Amino acid sequence: MTTPVRRLLLAFTLAFALPLAACDDPHGLGLACVLERPATATVSAIETPSLDCESRICMQVAQQASALCTVECSDEGAACLSESSSPCSSGFTCARPFVVGAFADRLLCVCDDVAAGQTSGQLATERGR
Repeated sequence: MTTPVRRLLLAFTLAFALPLAACDDPHGLGLACVLERPATATVSAIETPSLDCESRICMQVAQQASALCTVECSDEGAACLSESSSPCSSGFTCARPFVVGAFADRLLCVCDDVAAGQTSGQLATERGR
């Protein structure tokens, strides 16, 4: 392999592979996003793909003031690292916010401002996609 090709390959690897390896990166978790059909007082909403979110998942839990970008997680009950500019003041927890639909039983990071006092799977049902 020639030297310019090696340099290009190294630059590509550093630019794209290393950011993916960062496990403590919040990936835009908690940033505001826009839903085509927002949640109601009793029904949560989720849309994907959402171009507003790095993860492409925008979610608004019932009773939550605004829709926020979320990410999938793997450790139910664990805290999720969010962006410092997130309007969610209590932080995020890994939970199962939907009991029906395409996201049923999938673990997602949920804002603790709304989730307080609700158990996993009791947050809401999915409305539209």
